[in-house]
Amino acid sequence: MTWEEFYAFSSHKLFPPDQPLTRLRVSKYKIIDFKPMFGYLFQDYIRDYDFWGHVDNDMLFGRKDSFFSSEFLAKYDVISGLPAWTGGKTWGPLTLMRNCKRVNEIFMLVEGGVWKMLNSRYTYFFDEWGQGGEHATRNYSMTGLIEKHGKRLGLRWFGGFPMYWDGDCTTGNHSRCGVCHLSITGSNTHNNNVDDGANVHSRLTLKVDGESEFEVLQCHFQYGKTIVEAMPDSDVETLAAANEIKYFYPKGFIP
Repeated sequence: MTWEEFYAFSSHKLFPPDQPLTRLRVSKYKIIDFKPMFGYLFQDYIRDYDFWGHVDNDMLFGRKDSFFSSEFLAKYDVISGLPAWTGGKTWGPLTLMRNCKRVNEIFMLVEGGVWKMLNSRYTYFFDEWGQGGEHATRNYSMTGLIEKHGKRLGLRWFGGFPMYWDGDCTTGNHSRCGVCHLSITGSNTHNNNVDDGANVHSRLTLKVDGESEFEVLQCHFQYGKTIVEAMPDSDVETLAAANEIKYFYPKGFIP
């Protein structure tokens, strides 16, 4: 689906014909204002699923079942990758939402209405805590909506998983800066050209100097993605087919 197709699709799903979205030419980041609406927009595709969510494309994931057991998922309605001390209830790179009406439609409670926000040329960062737009306020954010309406709606929230973010390496927080290691075992789907995902298992770990290696849910190479973009296609193909990948900022990926 192209941006133009998605924009028209969203306008049709969210607004009446006499009030369409009209500001097509916007920043590429504008898509993040739509992220919290995916459960509503794509309900026809996800109606048989208990959860839906959004992630970023500069991430590696390990064994999700190590962190998202059935028992754990049964306890919560909104699950964020960020811990409570950050103040964020949702996070663009990783948020899971229970597939139910009260969660899927909470975005409709935004102050001033959804159309105003989506038709603006500004990016509101609505998927997080609203640091953009004409109104840099939590009132224009999912974090703000959950803080304001979550208790009334009976929303159960959880935040925080073991993770790696290469921003810690850029800020000098070396206590959290280390080597992210993804290992894949089982059938090699790349070489065999067979969709045999059920037999493939991955494990993602982080090794920080002076500490034992421990399992993490995700590796967020937010700053290192420019390194990937600069890699030759042949190196990217080698990386994609590798059973082991290591990432360390600023060196990048090592198969």
